[in-house]
Amino acid sequence: MVNITMTHSENTLFLKVEGHAGQAEKGCDIVCASVSVLVYTLAQYVKWMYERHELKRSPLIELEEGNAQVVARPKAEFMAEGLHAFFVASVGFDLLARNYPDYITFNGLKEA
Repeated sequence: MVNITMTHSENTLFLKVEGHAGQAEKGCDIVCASVSVLVYTLAQYVKWMYERHELKRSPLIELEEGNAQVVARPKAEFMAEGLHAFFVASVGFDLLARNYPDYITFNGLKEA
């Protein structure tokens, strides 16, 4: 089971992903692959925000098999942009959780 949590506060955006879907054998699991694409895409976007000096400090990005975490602290004037990126990823996670409820739990983008 993949457990996905997304939250935001006034100045922090947070994503945590834990576990494996177990929908198929390693290398053939479309659920894990789909989650990975969303996580890596969001992480890359956060890196771009940092490179464009839109974050207060370096983001926390941990991408390991079975575990991922992305934490960003956008500057006030870029919070809407960061929140939008996290919202778009949350739409994908929500879609996966609705279509594969036996393999994913998703705690949507909620205010912390």
